[in-house]
Amino acid sequence: MSRQGGHRLLWGFSACALALVPACGGGADVDAPVVPSPPAEFAATAEVDRALQVVAGAGAAWILSEVDGGASVSRLDHTGELTEVARLTGLRHGMATYGDGVVVARVRCDGDDCEDTVAEVRVLDRAGETVAEEEIARREGAPYCESGTCDSVDILGVDGDAVWLETSDILPMSAETFVSWDPGTGETSSDRPQDPGEDWYPAFPGYPDPRPYLSPPSFERAPEAVAFGQGDQVFVLDAPGQIRRVVGSAGAPREEEPLEVPADVFSQDHGPTPMLLFDASPTVLVGCITHEWPSARCWIGSR
Repeated sequence: MSRQGGHRLLWGFSACALALVPACGGGADVDAPVVPSPPAEFAATAEVDRALQVVAGAGAAWILSEVDGGASVSRLDHTGELTEVARLTGLRHGMATYGDGVVVARVRCDGDDCEDTVAEVRVLDRAGETVAEEEIARREGAPYCESGTCDSVDILGVDGDAVWLETSDILPMSAETFVSWDPGTGETSSDRPQDPGEDWYPAFPGYPDPRPYLSPPSFERAPEAVAFGQGDQVFVLDAPGQIRRVVGSAGAPREEEPLEVPADVFSQDHGPTPMLLFDASPTVLVGCITHEWPSARCWIGSR
């Protein structure tokens, strides 16, 4: 199965697994909001402050933003309506596609006086409702973050129903820094990821080097902005309204695809390179661009 085929399958069976999660916790919520399916073609824009990450999902997109004291997770639908679905304290937040929703990880304090540091992960369904959550690591003391070294938890990817994560400075430096979690069963494992299967889908890769995707410097063109998405996807803003999608890691065979996006949103000058966030799923394109912090213009479109 191709990587893209595995991604489609992942959404299918993960959504079924998540449908069973509320039953494990004492019954489904009959008042859960119903989210209508989007039309086949759509496009809309929104304004977002302090955007940090975007994730393209099943018919909608998710935006992680910085807020005072933590982060906010918002759902961007096909009409451009932005709905905050979670407000999370703590630090080192990250998210990735899971089923028809997202999985979100963070590091937070626990106790009235922050006696412990906790790494936590939760799953939100397509309406933004929390359907599962788990504490995956804990240690005594407040979260540490100085000189570039921080307590953190990173989502590595999703393999079938299991979410793979890696903690840093919370657990001892051993195989236990890696954790897998199955939201449907609540089971966790501390084994190091080995030979991801055909349903493996990697999450946001962190902070890789953008230089292999850039053209040689030229006075005739502005420097390209580069964004890294899920599933080994890289997005390069070549010109106003033109984004080049690259699939595959640097140094390996790669596929390239041109994407047409609104030129009035995605453009750049010969000044400072804007911060670009972008991601693509089988049904959705989503991107945000920040020319002057903290305001970003975001766009969602169909594929």
